[in-house]
Amino acid sequence: MKKISTLVIEPNKDLIAPYLHLSKTYTITRVDSLQTAFECLLDSPPKLVLLSVSYPKIDLVDFLIELKCISRYELIPLIFVLDFSEHLNFIPGTSWGGQLGLLHNLSSRREVNATLHRILSET
Repeated sequence: MKKISTLVIEPNKDLIAPYLHLSKTYTITRVDSLQTAFECLLDSPPKLVLLSVSYPKIDLVDFLIELKCISRYELIPLIFVLDFSEHLNFIPGTSWGGQLGLLHNLSSRREVNATLHRILSET
């Protein structure tokens, strides 16, 4: 079974859900800053990105612009992750070519699997 390289960008180091529900099919690189994430993208673009929406909105939009530029031939599937313990979250308005999902820190394994299946079957 081929591993799916996955970049998780999450500032809350204590947050384990929904990432806990990713199966062994995923090779996960987890970073806590958008700058480090950008460096990872340049080094080796992943097949999937999970992006926390806890970052400042202008930083999120700038990162999405960079992610789009790195996705030269096809968009890298993207899942926004909402952390309900944060008081402010910003979910950018985008369709991301139909390869966009939303999970949160209360997502069940079933919800995570369904979202991953939908997002990755589009590619």
